[in-house]
Amino acid sequence: MVPEVSPPPKTATPEVLQRIQEVIKQTATPSWLNSVPKNFGEAKAGTLKAAEWHTLATVYIPIAVVVLWGEGSTHPSPEIAKEFRTILDHSMALISAVCLICYLSLSDIRTVAYDDYLSTYIRDLKQIHPSAKHRSNHHMGIMSMTSSPSLALSDPGGPFHSSALLGNLNGCRRIISSVCLVLVIVKHHN
Repeated sequence: MVPEVSPPPKTATPEVLQRIQEVIKQTATPSWLNSVPKNFGEAKAGTLKAAEWHTLATVYIPIAVVVLWGEGSTHPSPEIAKEFRTILDHSMALISAVCLICYLSLSDIRTVAYDDYLSTYIRDLKQIHPSAKHRSNHHMGIMSMTSSPSLALSDPGGPFHSSALLGNLNGCRRIISSVCLVLVIVKHHN
C-alpha cells in the first residue's frame, strides 16, 4: 500500500498577504530605502519596479513570513509547523542569495555564502515545491559567481556591476519576484 502524502501547506493565502501589508504599513525604514505601496497585492497598487521588488523581498516579506511561519508561530499541528519552517528556511536561502548578489562588492566569504545559499535553494526546490521547474537562470546564478569570482561587482560602471549581472540572470525583477513567488504566490500550494 502506498502511503498517503498530504499536500504542502498553502502559502498564497489572504492571511499572508494581509500580514505583508501590515508589515509594510508598520515598519519604520530609513528614507533611502525604496518604498513599497502599502496596498501591495491589490490591483490599485500597480506594477512594482525592480527596486520595490528588492525592498519587498529583502525587508518586508522576510519579516512577515518569519512571524507567520518561524519558531514560536502557531499552527494546527506540529507537522504543519515543521512544513512551514522548511518552506521558510528554503525561501530565506534564496533571499540571502539575492541580498549577497546585490552588494556592490564581493569577498571570498560572500561568494562562498552566495554559492551555499543558492545551491541549497536549487537543490531543495523540487522537494519543497514538487511542480516547480529548474530554469536556466538557476544555473546562470550559480555559474556567475562561482566560476568567475574575479568578476567582482565593485566597479559600478563595469560590465559586471550587480545590476548588469542581475540583467544576465533574466532581470532583477524576475529574480526578486521569484522570491515572492516562492513565499507568497506559488499556485501549486493552493
